[in-house]
Amino acid sequence: MQQIPAVDAVAAKVAALLKSLGAGPRCFVVAASHGEFDNCATDTAPVLEALVGKSTDCIVFFPGAGLAYYENHEGECHVLRRPAAH
Repeated sequence: MQQIPAVDAVAAKVAALLKSLGAGPRCFVVAASHGEFDNCATDTAPVLEALVGKSTDCIVFFPGAGLAYYENHEGECHVLRRPAAH
């Protein structure tokens, strides 16, 4: 788990970080307070624009990449990654 500093919790920076780690252009979202995105597969860019830095409980994940973005209601942001195979 990698914490994202508050100053870097903006959509463009998070998108660049996720892309550098292998995220694709589509993601799956769980974000109950954002019904338009909750429980759906969609394009990554508009999701990050709507969710990053808003302090809502959400997770945006990229199953094929073993990667996710998580933000909680306190504004803490993290990138979650599957551990590397040994």
